[in-house]
Amino acid sequence: MKNVMKITDEFGLVNKITRGFKNYHNLVAGVGDDTAVIKNGNKYLLLTCDALAEGDHFDCSWSTPEQIGNKAVEVNVSDVASTGGRPTLMLISIAITKDTPEEWVVGVYRGIKQVCNKYKITLAGGDTINSGVRLISIALLGESEKPILRSGARVGDLIGVTGVVGGAAAGLRLLKQGAKISSLLKQKHLSPRARLDISDKIARYAHSMIDISDGVASEIKHICEESRKGAMVYAEQIPLCPGANLAEALSGGEDYELLFTLAPGDTQKLKNSGVGFTIIGEVTEKKNGIVLKKEGRNQTMPDGYNHFI
Repeated sequence: MKNVMKITDEFGLVNKITRGFKNYHNLVAGVGDDTAVIKNGNKYLLLTCDALAEGDHFDCSWSTPEQIGNKAVEVNVSDVASTGGRPTLMLISIAITKDTPEEWVVGVYRGIKQVCNKYKITLAGGDTINSGVRLISIALLGESEKPILRSGARVGDLIGVTGVVGGAAAGLRLLKQGAKISSLLKQKHLSPRARLDISDKIARYAHSMIDISDGVASEIKHICEESRKGAMVYAEQIPLCPGANLAEALSGGEDYELLFTLAPGDTQKLKNSGVGFTIIGEVTEKKNGIVLKKEGRNQTMPDGYNHFI
C-alpha cells in the first residue's frame, strides 16, 4: 500500500501549493501577508478572505447566530486593520446543511449586517450552497494610501502588542469544560473585535504589523520570516488577559489584537496619540533566531496555532 503523507504543517502546505504562481497584475504583496495589496493609481487596494467552519471556528451550542455573523466579519476586518487600511466592499459565501433552520441563517446575516453598518462596509454579493457542514466564507476589499506589511521590521525595532492576549483561547477552554467563565473571557472568544479603532494611528509609526489570529508566537514568526529578521521576546512582559495563561497567549490565537514593530524613538509618540500598547521584545539580526526569554533563560519560541494539529 502506498504511504499517504498527512498534512501537519499548515504554512508549509500553503508555501508548497502557492509556489510558482506568476504575478500578472500590480500585486505588491500576496501570499505571506495578512492581505493582498494591489497598486491602484495613487492608492492601494486590499483584498483578504477568511472562512469559519462549524466545529472548528464556532459552536452553535454556545454561540448565537448573531455572534457567528459578527465574528465572520470582524476577523476579516482585522486583516485589513493590520495593514492600516479601511474596509469597503464584501462578498459572502455561506454553506448550510439541509436541516439548518431559516431563522439561523437570518440571524447570522443579522450579525453580519450589524458589523457592516459599524464599519460602513457594502455587501456586494456572494453565494449560498447546500453542504454537509455549515461554513461562512467572506472576501473583503479595502483600501489604503500606505499599507503596512509584515516585511518591514528593522533591527532595533521594538515589538508592541495592543490590549491583552490569550483571552480567546482561555474562553474556549472554559466553554469546552463547562466551567465557570468570566464575561470578559466569554466575550473574547464569542465576540472578538478588530482593532480598526486604532490601526490607522499605529500605521503612522509602524514598520511592520500583523493581527493576532494564530497566537503571539506565530505572528512574531511571520514578521521575522517575511522581514528576514530575528527577535527577542520577554515572556513576563506579554500582557495576559485575566484568566489566560502564557501558552494560550503564545499559541491560542483569535485575539485579533495588533502586533507591530516600530523605532524606539516613536513609542512615546504613539502613546501620546492615545494608543494603549505593551512592548514585549525587540527585533534582532536573523542569525540570532527567534528567542523567548522566560524567567531569565532563553528558550526556542514555541509554535503558534496550526489548523492541522
